[in-house]
Amino acid sequence: MTDMTQLFRLQNEISAFILQLGNAEEKIERLETAKKSLSSEQEMLHDHKAKIKEPELDGDNWKGNEASEHEDIRNEMHSAYTDSQDKVEQMLSSIETEISNLRGEANRCSATIATKESSLQLLRNRIVT
Repeated sequence: MTDMTQLFRLQNEISAFILQLGNAEEKIERLETAKKSLSSEQEMLHDHKAKIKEPELDGDNWKGNEASEHEDIRNEMHSAYTDSQDKVEQMLSSIETEISNLRGEANRCSATIATKESSLQLLRNRIVT
């Protein structure tokens, strides 16, 4: 392979890795935004959890079937809340895993770019001399 062919090949490979790095960084940014949004929603949901037990079911206002039906609804709401929290935790964990994978990919791209740029500079020096 001629030096010029090798030079063009290295330049193309560097460009491809720069594009791949940019894509990974963009995905990381979008996932970080999604993670923040999801965490915010999770906090809001958690803040409203106590409202499931309002109003108290004591006294003369809640008796018999009304109290029982209302307590059943509360139990269903609590179960739905718990399920939602579990799903949110799973989503946050998945997002964290993907961010970690993408950071690894970005680091590998950066290292490859640096190696190829070094090779490119050596080749340029060889061509000039």
